[in-house]
Amino acid sequence: MPDLSFVVEAGVKAFLYASILLVVGASAVRWLLLPRIRIEAGSDAQTIERSAARVALVGAALTVGLCALRLWAHTLSAFGLDGARSWTSIRLVAVESRWGHGWQQQLLASTVLLVATGTSAVVRASWPLATAAAIYCVSTLPLLGHANGHAARMGLDVLHVLGAGCWLGTLAVVMAMRFSSTNDAAGFAERLGAIQTAMLRRFSPVALSSAAAIVMSGLVPAWIYVGSPTNLYSTRYGRILLVKLGLVGLVGACGFVNWRRVRRAAGRTNQRPAALVTIEVGLAIAVVVVTAFLTEIGHP
Repeated sequence: MPDLSFVVEAGVKAFLYASILLVVGASAVRWLLLPRIRIEAGSDAQTIERSAARVALVGAALTVGLCALRLWAHTLSAFGLDGARSWTSIRLVAVESRWGHGWQQQLLASTVLLVATGTSAVVRASWPLATAAAIYCVSTLPLLGHANGHAARMGLDVLHVLGAGCWLGTLAVVMAMRFSSTNDAAGFAERLGAIQTAMLRRFSPVALSSAAAIVMSGLVPAWIYVGSPTNLYSTRYGRILLVKLGLVGLVGACGFVNWRRVRRAAGRTNQRPAALVTIEVGLAIAVVVVTAFLTEIGHP
């Protein structure tokens, strides 16, 4: 049975990962999806862009808050509940520990990300800055993980998160448009289903290339960390990794079925994304949660 500090720290990390994936997904919508559907979207293109900017801003704000909460969670893990109530213990972890040095860089990156996404929500020309800030923020994640200190592994971790953001984060941003586009262009809500279907139909090249990046950047470190095939079923790390791989496989299967459905929906202006897309997003959330727990466990 995992102790409270482990669950809290892994839980905070899961929310942090999810927030960053949303920001990466918003940038992918702006640069990879919107140009593909601009003709179909017509005057709704600006509404889609504003919707993505709002999601990015929410994700960035959550990232800053979760970075602060992560400091407390790590202090709880190091010193227990009594220590986590002490400012001295929190300061020790944040300022004087090796973990704290990486956390400081992550907090700085998150703050830069919040400023950049806030600017892009107001000034459209600021999107390149927001995207660069998102990549910068992702690059600080390995500083507090298994890959810290190994340049090649850190690079693979960054590629892994960026790939997940471009695939799963983009999908989540597209589905979140019904909430983030309220009171925008007249009649947009009525056209939203068709717009989402058009975006998902154009999404397959992005999803396939992102999935390839995820598989490549995930399997290499997994092989290094697991060490031998027997560790896949004989260690806790290996068993949780198998759960993650199974969930990723289910996400991929849902994605394939959804791709087939949206292709058949071409030309149906009132067609809304199938419920299976929501299931795909739900499974993606489960992958993020399992990944957060996996990175809190020592590998064999």
